[in-house]
Amino acid sequence: MIRHFATAIADYIRGAGCIFRFGLVGYSLVPALMGLVFYGLVILFIIAVRVRLFSYFEHSFESGFMQYAGWLLSGMIVGLLVLYLAFFAFKYAVLILSAPFMTILSQKIEQGLYPVSPDFEMHGWKIFQDLWRSFRINVRNLFLEFLWILGLFVFSWFFPPLILLGLVLWLVQAYFLGFGNMDYTMERYFSYSEAIDFASKHKSIAIGNGIVFFLLFSIPFIGALIAIPLATAASTISVLRILKGEQTI
Repeated sequence: MIRHFATAIADYIRGAGCIFRFGLVGYSLVPALMGLVFYGLVILFIIAVRVRLFSYFEHSFESGFMQYAGWLLSGMIVGLLVLYLAFFAFKYAVLILSAPFMTILSQKIEQGLYPVSPDFEMHGWKIFQDLWRSFRINVRNLFLEFLWILGLFVFSWFFPPLILLGLVLWLVQAYFLGFGNMDYTMERYFSYSEAIDFASKHKSIAIGNGIVFFLLFSIPFIGALIAIPLATAASTISVLRILKGEQTI
C-alpha cells in the first residue's frame, strides 16, 4: 500500500507535467471551476450542519468545563463525519458531470505520451455516451459505498474503535473516487463490466489516487482548482502503465 501511495504521488507530479508539456491547461479550466463549486458546496454543507448540531449540543451539556469539553469532542467527531458525508454527497455528481471534459483530457495525455494511439473523435453522441457510462459507473459505486457505510456502522456497534472505523471509511471513499477517475481512461479500452473487473484487480492504484485527491482538496481554494484535473492526469498515467506493461512513463 505504501509503495502504491508513493507511486500515486509520483503520477500526480507526472500528470501535472503532462498538462503543461502538452498544452492542456485549457482542457482543465471547466473541471477546475467545477472543483471550486464542489469545494464551495462542501463548505456550505459543513457550516449548515455544524451550526444546527452545535445549537443542539449547547443545550445538551451543563455550563462550565463539561460544556466546553462536549463542544470540543462533538465538534471533532461531527466535523469529520460531516466532511465525509459532504464528500459522499457531492463527489459523484462532479465525477459524472465532468466526464466529457476529463475524457478529453485523458485522451490528449495518452496521445502525447503515445503518439501512435488512435484519435478518439469527440462529438455530441460521444459526449452523451461518456455521460451515460459515467452515470452507470458512479451510481453503481454510490450504491456500493452506501452499503459499505451501513455495514461498517453496524460493525462499529460491536467493535467500537472510531479511529479504525474512520480510517476504513476514508479508504473506501478513496477507492471509489479513484475508480471514477480511472474510468476516464478505461472507457477507451474496456466495457462497463470489464472496467469493474480491472479496477477491482488494481484496488491499491485506485485508493492511492483517491487519497492524494483528498490531500490536494484539503488545500483551501487552490486544491479545489487543481485536484480534479490532476487526479485524471495521474489516473491516466497509472492505467496506461498497466495496459502498456511498462514500469515508468
